[in-house]
Amino acid sequence: MIFDHGETVTITTPGAPTGVVDSQGNPIPGADVVTSLTGVAVTPLDGAESLELFGSVAITGYRIFAAYGSTVPTNAVVTVRGEACNAEAIMQHRSAFDGWEACAEIIVRKGS
Repeated sequence: MIFDHGETVTITTPGAPTGVVDSQGNPIPGADVVTSLTGVAVTPLDGAESLELFGSVAITGYRIFAAYGSTVPTNAVVTVRGEACNAEAIMQHRSAFDGWEACAEIIVRKGS
C-alpha cells in the first residue's frame, strides 16, 4: 500500500556495537542507521489519558500505515512531521480469508 500523496517518515536505529568499550566498560555503539518510509499515511493518535479541554484533544503520537512487510525496530526513533517519536508497536494486517496483504500499521508515541 503506497499512497499517491503519502508522507515520508524517517527511522533512526541505534548503530550496532563496535566492540570497543569506554572507560567505564560500556559498549560504544556505531553510527546510527537512518532509513525512510515513503508514501505512508499518517493519522494522529490521541491518548486515552489525554485531557480534553475546550474541544481540543492532546495528540500523543501517530499511527502510520505503510506497505505490508514494512518493519520498524522497537528501539527506533521515528521522525513524523518533524517530531521525534518512539516506535511502540507494529502490526501486519492480512486477510484471514484470502491472504490479501493490506498494510503494516506502526504506532509511535511522542518522546517525553
